Amino acid sequence: MLDSYRVYMDLIGEIEVLEIQIESALQERENWHFMNPNRLGRTLPLDEAALRMDKLSERIEWLTERLESKKNLRLRVEEKLNQFEGIEFKVAYLRVVENKSLEEIAEELGYSIDWIKRVSAKVTVHLEYTDTLVKR
Repeated sequence: MLDSYRVYMDLIGEIEVLEIQIESALQERENWHFMNPNRLGRTLPLDEAALRMDKLSERIEWLTERLESKKNLRLRVEEKLNQFEGIEFKVAYLRVVENKSLEEIAEELGYSIDWIKRVSAKVTVHLEYTDTLVKR
């Protein structure tokens, strides 16, 4: 089940990439805007510039829909991860999903910091080991 955390982290990465792609496409569309005198008329005829604007708008719409889908999936995965039982899963969830420090986790779960450090180390070793097996 700890592989689920890896899936979650991949999903977070995909969301970040989509956000960057949307930002880039919006900036490019802004550069092609009809009111931008530095771009239009100097490099392309008006009809071709309009066609590029349409294509950029379609790409932005597609990327935005994909981003929303990934964000919804992330929320569903977070809900499932939060339902896992056992101290290892709770520590991994709080550390990976909620980005909490070991001190915060110890306080929240009512354990000593030393115990949480041991559990976290065990989870980390497990994740690294399963990562190594997957890469082979």
